[in-house]
Amino acid sequence: MNKKYLIGAVLIILLISLAGCSTTKPVVYSFADEESENGTATITFAGNKKNGVLLIHFEGNRLPAPEKGKRWEPITLPAGRQLNLRVNVFNDDNYSSSGYAILDMFMGPIIIGNKTDKNVTFECPALEAGKNYKLTFRNPAIGRSSLILTDINSGVRIYEQKL
Repeated sequence: MNKKYLIGAVLIILLISLAGCSTTKPVVYSFADEESENGTATITFAGNKKNGVLLIHFEGNRLPAPEKGKRWEPITLPAGRQLNLRVNVFNDDNYSSSGYAILDMFMGPIIIGNKTDKNVTFECPALEAGKNYKLTFRNPAIGRSSLILTDINSGVRIYEQKL
């Protein structure tokens, strides 16, 4: 009798996981003309459901909602000049990141619930044509948060903007 319940539970979990695992397909979105004067570069806005950075608009041009089952990744932008990007930064960590259990007992109420959700302007430096970049949001438990622009291919940090 126990085997029947176990097999039934496994089948139910399998069906739920298969039905609920809809993946989204990345689709490139471009704010740049193909004949941009200085070429183009791409930025991937990094994040997951709990932490990250999302592009809202580029110099007044709003990023449209993608079709169902798709996401904009990466975004193509003009290269060779400073860009003003309006982004949403969010962090929904409901845990302390200090890693020390004793410290967490006393500092936990201060650190736990380190939640951020705000729109900010990212003053992106001139991008190099043909390069791929990643923009991430770092929100330490204690200290100032920042947006970090990294060259994807080399892993080199290009720019950091404190928030």
